[in-house]
Amino acid sequence: MAVINPAKTEVPTVEVTAIAARDVARARSFAKKHGIPRVFDTYDQLIHDADIDAIYIGLPNSHHCEWTIKALQAGKHVLCEKPISNNAQEAETMAVAAEKSGKVLMEAFHYRYHPLIQRVRELILTNAMESPLRHVHVKFAFAVFSSNDIRWQYDLGGGSMMDTGCYTANCVRYLIGEELDIVSATATPLRKDGRVDQSMRAELQTTSGSSVTALIETSMWSLIPRISIDIRGANGQAQITATNWLAPHVVYNNVTLKTASGKKTSESFTKARSTYGLMLEAFADATLNNNRAAILTDAHDAVLNMRLIDSIYTSAGMSIRESRAEK
Repeated sequence: MAVINPAKTEVPTVEVTAIAARDVARARSFAKKHGIPRVFDTYDQLIHDADIDAIYIGLPNSHHCEWTIKALQAGKHVLCEKPISNNAQEAETMAVAAEKSGKVLMEAFHYRYHPLIQRVRELILTNAMESPLRHVHVKFAFAVFSSNDIRWQYDLGGGSMMDTGCYTANCVRYLIGEELDIVSATATPLRKDGRVDQSMRAELQTTSGSSVTALIETSMWSLIPRISIDIRGANGQAQITATNWLAPHVVYNNVTLKTASGKKTSESFTKARSTYGLMLEAFADATLNNNRAAILTDAHDAVLNMRLIDSIYTSAGMSIRESRAEK
């Protein structure tokens, strides 16, 4: 739905013309419900169709690398769901394939295209807190109740750090504007499969050795959804907070600033467009108009994000997600 609804209501230059799935009957039912004119029996048929310009890959994480590369080699632009791959090595291979093909490869971190998160970054860059940046705390937690959900399956690239966690990793990197090293990481393993993290907590510091630190907390077993940003300055009371930075077009979309001098202001982003529509618009601009600057979450950024995720898993004493060929 990250593509279908925005294409219908927000981005007229994009048309969803075909889908493919392992279960053709389900694909046909889905296509009928959403007005998609064509259904292919296989993924190969879809990516090699001459009338299709771009492919959206919403497969399990473990399948992102294979089908992204195949789509790029077939001459298609690719919008790939996050995380872009199972591990950093796969992401690097995908980035090389994108470079060779000359096509766009974009990771679908939709929140990055919304004015709320961009405003938070602007407040940091302009020293709106009247105090140097010292700490960024990003949290994303909710509950996945079904034990059969693919997000709990190791072989499909499951785990909280691969789902909610990839957002938090991307967010702290964006807000701080630097790459990060791991200070410590602690995982809560899933009872039925200790390879899968139910939740993850990671303390980070900048690679450059600056005094800026970060904390990310992520979970797929939180009965109370939590999506928040808390930024602190060197001064004890300087602070920036943001609620629901992930999907501010839905509800709870304020950014609050408290300066070192005690002044407090709040901005609401209620009237802003959906994160998905803004992301799809950027993808269309890059592919149709060759405006590569519109892509804020490109293949290079995806590689850096996967490197951080792999490092967090390693620090927490857990295995990184294996490539399918390694299993």
